[in-house]
Amino acid sequence: MSKALKYTGITLGLLITLIIIIPFLVNLNDYKPQISQAAKEATGRDLTIEGDIKLSLFPWIGMELGAMQLSNAAGFGDQPFARIEGAEVKLKLMPLLKSEVEMKTVTLQGLRLNLTIAEDGSNNWSDLATGDRTAAIEESPTSGSSKLAALVIGGLAITDAQVVYDNRATGARYA
Repeated sequence: MSKALKYTGITLGLLITLIIIIPFLVNLNDYKPQISQAAKEATGRDLTIEGDIKLSLFPWIGMELGAMQLSNAAGFGDQPFARIEGAEVKLKLMPLLKSEVEMKTVTLQGLRLNLTIAEDGSNNWSDLATGDRTAAIEESPTSGSSKLAALVIGGLAITDAQVVYDNRATGARYA
C-alpha cells in the first residue's frame, strides 16, 4: 500500500510541477506572427498584437492578452475596426476532452469598436459573418468534424468601452 501511495504522490508532484513550469517554458509571444497570419486568412484583415500574451494553466487554462487591434474592411478608412487594451479568457480543462468549451467570464478592457455603413449601404462588419472564408477553417484530423458538443460562456465583462456607429447613408452618427 505504501508503494502505491508513494507512486501516486510522485505522479501528483510531477503533474503539479509541470503545471507550474509550462507557462515559464512556453512563450506564446513567439507565435504572434502565426496568430496574425491565421487571423488574416480567416478574416481577410490584419490583426496587430501589440501587448504580451500570458498563459496560465491552473486552476483554469487561460490567456491574458495585451493591446491588439483588427483592421477595418477595405474602403472604410485607416481607423481600426476593433481595438482592445487587454482581454482575459479562461477555459476549464476537463470539458475540452469531450469537445465542449466551458469558459469563465470573458473580460475585455478598453474596447473600441467602429461600426460604419457606407453611402452605398455596405458595412464594415458583414464580411466577418459570411461563409466566404470557410476554406480557412479545417476539419479536425481525428474526428473529421470541427463541431463542438457544447459552448458555455460564464459571462462577458466589458470595461471602458466605446462603440461608434456611423451611418454615412443617412448621416446618423452615435457614440
